[in-house]
This record gives sequence, C-alpha cells and structure tokens, in this order.
Amino acid sequence: MQARKTLRRMLAVSLTAVLTAAVFTACSGSKGESAGSGKEENVTLSVWTQRSGEGAAVLEKVARQFEAENPGIKIDFNAPGNEYENMLKIKMSSDEMPDIWSTHGWAVGKYSDRLADLSGEPWVSRLIPSLKDQVTDKDGRVLAMTIDSDTSALAYNVELFEKYNLEVPKTMDELLALCEKVKTESGGKVTPIHIGGGDSWPIGQAVDYFSTTLLTTDASHNYGEDLKGGTFDWEQYKPLGEFFKTLQEKGYVNKDILTAKNDDTAKAIANNEALIAVTGFGIKDMAQQYNPGVKIGFFPIPSFYETDEPVLIGGETDAWGIWKNTKHMEAAKKFVAYYADPEINKQICEDTSIRSAFADVNADLGDMTPYYEAAKDARIEPYFDRVYFPSGMWDSMSKYGQMLFTDGYSVDQYVKDMGDDYKRLMSK
Repeated sequence: MQARKTLRRMLAVSLTAVLTAAVFTACSGSKGESAGSGKEENVTLSVWTQRSGEGAAVLEKVARQFEAENPGIKIDFNAPGNEYENMLKIKMSSDEMPDIWSTHGWAVGKYSDRLADLSGEPWVSRLIPSLKDQVTDKDGRVLAMTIDSDTSALAYNVELFEKYNLEVPKTMDELLALCEKVKTESGGKVTPIHIGGGDSWPIGQAVDYFSTTLLTTDASHNYGEDLKGGTFDWEQYKPLGEFFKTLQEKGYVNKDILTAKNDDTAKAIANNEALIAVTGFGIKDMAQQYNPGVKIGFFPIPSFYETDEPVLIGGETDAWGIWKNTKHMEAAKKFVAYYADPEINKQICEDTSIRSAFADVNADLGDMTPYYEAAKDARIEPYFDRVYFPSGMWDSMSKYGQMLFTDGYSVDQYVKDMGDDYKRLMSK
C-alpha cells in the first residue's frame, strides 16, 4: 500500500513538472520568429513551389539553411514543375493543401479562401506598395509574402540591337518600324520577334503583355472597370488581333511560330538569329546555356497610344502563402519570415537576377542592372489576366492567340471567341 502511495506522489510531481515545462515552452519564443509566434518542435512542413531548375534550387537551398538553424522543423520541399497547377487542383479538390505553397500571382484571385491572413507579420511594412496591393484582398488581408518582384518586359539581343543602331520603341508603331528595319537590313536573316508558339503559353504571354497597354494604361482608353464588371465592348480588342496579324503578314515573326518551342526562341536569340523574345527575363538564362557570351537586355512594353507611356509588367515570381488550416501555423510563419530576412532575401535575388519585393533590399543584379536603371521610372502594371480577366481565360488567350497565326482565322472571329469565353467564365 505504501509503495502505491509513493508511486502516486511521484507521478503527480512528474506531471506537474511536465505541465510547467509546457507552459514555459508555449510562452517563450526563439529569436527570429514571426509576431506572436510560439516555438514548435518535431514539425514537418510541406512546401511547394512552381519554380523548376535553378530557381527551385535557390529556394530549396534557403529551406535547407532554415532547417539547419531550426532543428525542430523539417521541410518537405516539392517542385513539381509543369505539373504544379494540376497537382494543386487535386489538393484543392480534397481540401488538403500544402502547409506553404507558391501562389504564383493568384493569392487573391484563386486561393484567397484557403490562405491565412498574414497582415500582422513584421515584414508586411517593408513590402513595395504595388506588390503588397497585389496580394491584399478587398478586406485588407495580406494573403502571401512576395519574395521578389517579377518585373517583366520584352527581352532582346544586345549585340543585334547595337549592330542595327536601334532605339527603344515607345509605341507599337515604333516597334513595328523597328521590326521592318531589322528585317530589311539583315536581309531576312534576323527574325525581329521570335515566339515559341508550339508551347502555347508564349503566345498567351504576348497577349497578356499587349492587352495591358491597349486597354488599361492610357487615360483615354482605360477599360479596366468595364473588364472587371463584365460590360467590356469587345470591339475595342480588335487592334490587338490586327497587331498580331501584321506581325505574321509582314514577316516580323518566325515562320514556324506554331511549332517552335520557347527553347527554340532561346537558341535563336543566342545564335544572333532573332532580336526580341516576349517571354520575359527567363530567356536570358536559357539563351546563355547555348551561348554563354550572349548579352540580353530588356525594354518596357510599348504603348498603343501616343498619349501613353511604356510600362513594365510586374508581380511576384516567388511568393509564399500559408494554408489557413495548417496544423503548424507558427512554424509556417517562421519559415515564411525567414525568406524576408534582408540578407537572405538579397542573396535569393542576386542568385536569380530578380529585384526584391522589399523596399529595403538592394540586390546587385549584375549585367541586368543598367536595364533596370533605364526603366526605373516606368510604371509597373500587374499581369493583365490576373486582374481584368476571369479565372480560366489564360487558356483562351493562348489558344485563340495561336489561331490568329493560322490561315482563315479572322480578327473578327478572334474577338468573338475571346468575348464568348470571357462571358462564359464571368457567369460562373
């Protein structure tokens, strides 16, 4: 009997010690954690990125560094590549999201009902305002942390630009004149604009770029509210279709536009066979794999109107959002905040040659710096489809954009098809 009483006293003392330790653990925090966080140990966070190749490797390197500094947290890092969105759709259908995933421009438009509100995190006040706006919903919730600024524009071969004594075009008419000059003076050996339309998305990218300066950036031709409200007059879209038809009819794009891949664009740029790519700065690394010495620059998207100015297209390349139902919220916030650390963020941006999303981080972007400087006063506009088109229009932009480069497909039919899909998706 006495032994049993002694055992009960020992258990009571042990339980009290465990509970006391738990209270102190919950109330204390470790250095570098996000606001209001507690310490979590023996946690595994699933982290997904849409990036592949070197971009994914840079992000994973930081994840492993985080692991080393936080031994109680393990990172299950995933980079599915081309299957990223399809795999996320499966996750969404089962309501079992990764703890953290890259919102790839769709924090507000696609994932808002699944994301945690991060507006109380310390790094929020450091974000560049235009990027913060893109991840903030109408209720003021900040739904993702942008790591970097995907400032995108038209990339070009610097050597060819200098060889033909070209000037940066400010309007679409000037861009067409530039194309004619290159085609004529090169004797047809240099393709003014190369598009890997066989991948479909490069044409969609071109549609996205040029829709911006056609429909939203000029004060006298701003149809943004009509587009968002479902009242847009699709006759106003004809100039875009006519522009693409002109590129084909004048021989300003590659003849194999419907079969060429984006990799073919990189090869053509690298071999001085093409001047301009419409797929952003990613073409630089691809082209330099074929010709390490090729120099790539960029210039803003020209305007359709003399009264307007060229713009850059911007959003996040990489942005972490946290699943609102994660079982490890504090650990997830700590992981996300790690990428906002000024020194770590600077290294990420320098490794990927992309500007930081944070106003207080000045990364050395190497040979791209002069072009960023030249375009520093240009407005940064969001990707068109993310703001002005309903979800699902990207497929329409790519598909009907491809069809514009086929015989027998008219601009009128293009406008009708785009308008029909827009109305169908708006009604969902």
